[in-house]
Amino acid sequence: MKINKSISFALAALLLFAAAPVFADYASGFPPEHYGGMYLDADGAVVTVIVEKYRHLYDHYPPEVKIRFGRFSLQELKEKMKELSDFMAENEETVRDLDLGIGGYGIDEKNNCIFVEMKDTSDEIIARFKNTISDSEMIVFVQREPDIEEPLPHDDEGDDVEEATPDSALE
Repeated sequence: MKINKSISFALAALLLFAAAPVFADYASGFPPEHYGGMYLDADGAVVTVIVEKYRHLYDHYPPEVKIRFGRFSLQELKEKMKELSDFMAENEETVRDLDLGIGGYGIDEKNNCIFVEMKDTSDEIIARFKNTISDSEMIVFVQREPDIEEPLPHDDEGDDVEEATPDSALE
């Protein structure tokens, strides 16, 4: 049985709300504490991430509803992400002095974690990050690709050719 993306998304949404009555504090907000996120897999199907400790609530769902289990709720990841962002903003000089080479950070719903991109992911650099910023098990360190700027195209004489929109395209 083949299910298209919109039906898959609808089934995933129903999955979240079908389990809602089980949670007494569900009305306190969204996302609920059992929801870890959602992403499209390689086949284009929607996969819903559910926190592992709620696995028992999802034992009887049909195989067409793709579920993957993770350790953290999306709400927990968002809270840790806010802590990380706040620390970075409030301690810019300290972070700069640590020379960590942080390229960026964000929530990765597919892998159920917060990723931190760094130029150098050696044990020493990661230890500096953990000792000063956060030692959370939610954070995963990934090697950042170097920034390589592509050269401008050249004409036959070696002069740089500027990219421009032809006047005819503007009419």
